[in-house]
Amino acid sequence: MKRRISLFLALLLLLQMTAQWSVGQVVATKEPQLSERAKPLTNQDIVLLSKAGLDSEIIVAKVKNSPCAFDIVPARLEELKTNGVPASVITEMIQATRHADEQSSGTSPPQPTQPLQIPDGTRIEIEAPYQINSHEFRPNDEISFRVLNPIKINGFTVIDQGATATGRIVKSKRGGHFGKAGLLVWTMQSVTAVDGSQIPLRTVLERLRGDSKTAKVATQMIVTGALLPFIAPVALLHGFKRGKDAFIPAGKRYEVFVTGPAGVKVSQVRN
Repeated sequence: MKRRISLFLALLLLLQMTAQWSVGQVVATKEPQLSERAKPLTNQDIVLLSKAGLDSEIIVAKVKNSPCAFDIVPARLEELKTNGVPASVITEMIQATRHADEQSSGTSPPQPTQPLQIPDGTRIEIEAPYQINSHEFRPNDEISFRVLNPIKINGFTVIDQGATATGRIVKSKRGGHFGKAGLLVWTMQSVTAVDGSQIPLRTVLERLRGDSKTAKVATQMIVTGALLPFIAPVALLHGFKRGKDAFIPAGKRYEVFVTGPAGVKVSQVRN
């Protein structure tokens, strides 16, 4: 009987030791992952990312979605600039640090009590998300661009990064026969704010022409007709060569300007 009790106690002790070892292994496995995930970004991390050739938009997104421990005293900011860190990234580092300080102190910037006004002449950088070809669009068709950097007023975002800016085609011609170049004329109309309203943009005509082949086609026709007069009609074939269409390449950047001032509703504004 005593022998059975001893065996039972020994088995119970073995099971307890095994369970403790398993828990220890799980904790040991998770602890490095948690500590690694919680490691905040520093100035040196940003310098390394910048020197690695990453786009400023990617670094900004990293800053927005990571814990941060930046040193933003003037001397350190100057070092960042000297090391080639883009201004947009430095700005985001400052905002992330201030936001973290506000959260730790339990304070937040006061919410505006009136619609925020986007000043007249506010500059917005946009880019074409796809190729816009004069052969594919007609007058009065709308074309879309996207905002590259958020627009903030008093620390609050009024126009998001990636927001849509809309333009309108005024003239559109494909490349014509006899090497005539294509034509694309458009003007910007508005950009979408965070509350869904359309902020008007300055109306400035933009004009693009394709690659003209007119002179080359005319020369070929003259030479062909002079050298081979008995088959002069062949020279007319050169007239069917088209000039190049006009187009805005994907990724092409432009600067547009708000015509205003224009208000954005408070309830939809984000800091």
